[in-house]
Amino acid sequence: MAKTKEKESQKQPETETNHQSLEVAAYFHWLERGCPIGDDLTDWVEVEKKYVATARHN
Repeated sequence: MAKTKEKESQKQPETETNHQSLEVAAYFHWLERGCPIGDDLTDWVEVEKKYVATARHN
């Protein structure tokens, strides 16, 4: 029983995991665009749009 509780405490909530995935994807999108300064919201929104579109098809 202790192992089950330990595994549950190590799990991240799904929304946190999604946020982290979007964060990483936005970073790589930013790199692909040549690392422009001061335009991080554009990268986040683009990645989020792709994520939502993909989620709708699943």
